[in-house]
Parts: sequence; C-alpha cells; structure tokens
Amino acid sequence: MLAVGRPCHVLASVARAKLMSAISSLTAPGSVIFHDAVSETSQRGGIVCCGARFLSGSDDYAGLWRAHGFSAEVVDFNRQIHVDRQQRRVSVQPGHVEPRVVAGRQMTFFVR
Repeated sequence: MLAVGRPCHVLASVARAKLMSAISSLTAPGSVIFHDAVSETSQRGGIVCCGARFLSGSDDYAGLWRAHGFSAEVVDFNRQIHVDRQQRRVSVQPGHVEPRVVAGRQMTFFVR
C-alpha cells in the first residue's frame, strides 16, 4: 500500500489516530510506512506547506506507529539526510531521533 501526501500533519490529532488505525487494519503483516513529519513545536508555530496549515505534529512518531503495530525510525531531515545533486544521490545517515531530543524544538522528520 502506498499513501501519497502528508496525512500525519494535515489532520488533527484525533483524525491522525483514526487514519493510523485504518492503515494498520488495511495492510499486510510486514508492511512498511514512510512519510515526512514535523515536531509538535513546529506545528504549534503555525507551519504551512503548499497552502495547508499543519494541524498536528508529534515528538514521538515511532511511538504513534508502534501503537498501531508498526516499527518506525524517525530521521532528522536537517542532520541525517544529505542530497548530492552533482552525483544525483541521496544518503541517509543511520540513527533514530529520540522524543527527549525533540521536545521543545522545531524539527522536520522523515519517518520510515
């Protein structure tokens, strides 16, 4: 299953939880999720992308997905993802961003 868009932050928290539950019930065991995301602090700051105001953010996307049967790694866009335009490559440094590091900070993530 491939869901395109930004479902995790253009929905209010309650709707996001319902969507995660629906995705969990529709996917086969071993399925993988991935999406971009923002921290709770970024969302409260009024972030807007392509005209859509973000209605939710989280400091613990891995925990949210774990509650719905998935395992997830949260990657810091600014520190762990590197785009080499000359070589036409994207590299992702290993590591998981822990919620305690995120608390109170404006951050953007890739969740996989």
